[in-house]
Amino acid sequence: MTTLEKVLEEVKSLTPEEKAKVRKALDDALPTEKPKISREEYEKYLLAKGVISHIPPRTGKRPDQLKDFQPIKVEGEPLSEMIIRERR
Repeated sequence: MTTLEKVLEEVKSLTPEEKAKVRKALDDALPTEKPKISREEYEKYLLAKGVISHIPPRTGKRPDQLKDFQPIKVEGEPLSEMIIRERR
């Protein structure tokens, strides 16, 4: 029997109050997830650290507003092919 299996068997024999204490001890011992921040908070953080010089304005355009988008035609080799060729 492994140590973990022994501990689990011992926990099964504890009273509810003792199990609650074990749970609290485990919760205190385990690392907690960092709280997630919003996009706006992250942008402000990057601005304060100097990673970005300004927060770009939001366009507010939804995908259905972009349905008339036409990409610019560029002559020459596609960028993806150039990257593949240069990595060889």
